[in-house]
Amino acid sequence: MDGNLGVSFKEFNRRVICDKASMNLAVVATQNRRCVPLLGTYVEFMVDCGDNDTQAKRYLNAMITRVRDIERSMSFHELDSELSHINRLMPHCAYTMSEDMTAVLNQVTEIHALSNGQFDCVRPVHALTSNGQLPDHGYYKEPDASWQDVVIDGSYLTVKRQVQLDLGGIAKGYAVDQAMRIVTNASSVIVNAGGDSCMHPWENSRVRLKYASNTGIGALTIPMEQCSVATSSTYYTNGTASIIGDSIPVDTPIQTVSVFADSCMIADALTKLAWLSRDNRTQFKSVFDDYGACVYGIETNGTLIHY
Repeated sequence: MDGNLGVSFKEFNRRVICDKASMNLAVVATQNRRCVPLLGTYVEFMVDCGDNDTQAKRYLNAMITRVRDIERSMSFHELDSELSHINRLMPHCAYTMSEDMTAVLNQVTEIHALSNGQFDCVRPVHALTSNGQLPDHGYYKEPDASWQDVVIDGSYLTVKRQVQLDLGGIAKGYAVDQAMRIVTNASSVIVNAGGDSCMHPWENSRVRLKYASNTGIGALTIPMEQCSVATSSTYYTNGTASIIGDSIPVDTPIQTVSVFADSCMIADALTKLAWLSRDNRTQFKSVFDDYGACVYGIETNGTLIHY
């Protein structure tokens, strides 16, 4: 899967400028917005409670706190995160997971099974730490370890061999979902975490999708298909992506994939399968269908391809 390393202040400014109009939704004057560096990107929170700005601000503060807590739990980079504790776990020692970690790892297990092992949050870590895309904390790990070495029983986790997990391919979407759940009474809510986005209401709305183009970064505006959308692309990574699988398509004009789903966690995870199947778009069709997802690839010339 792919991991986020954080970005420089200069890169922050560039991304905010690029992302500013990523969601195309009517915004009223009373809407409250916050943009906060979280999850290795910049997360924009928008809540409209009509004239009740006090309630909107309470929602915003609670949403930011919730996302920050998830980031602390699931960060590969932080040595005291829950994920780092798991990554130091010795074989056959049981670890009691938090509710958030349990929810995410159970979802990983499900998608891993449905994709015949192609969605794997363990296998890519050796390569990503070796090439510097993820930090090497010096923990021992078996180079050929995979998700099959992870055993989950309810909220208990054990490992058959020493492994390292990276949740960069799913945790951001989960955090967006959890932030959205905070808001129970508002006329509109949007959370946009660097391309992983959710909005309510979403019907009759449009979304602006950025894509890696022949000349840099392009954008297409299309109707929202469901409440959540996630995108994986090479527009910030100089033509390379940190998504690893058995076979990586290289000779394909599709350098951006976007997935619409009723959960941002699902959309986030499925972009990795969409990326791996750019040269065989029916490869994971049954998985996409199982989740009711709508998947698009965008070629570097701006052509939109439905999977």
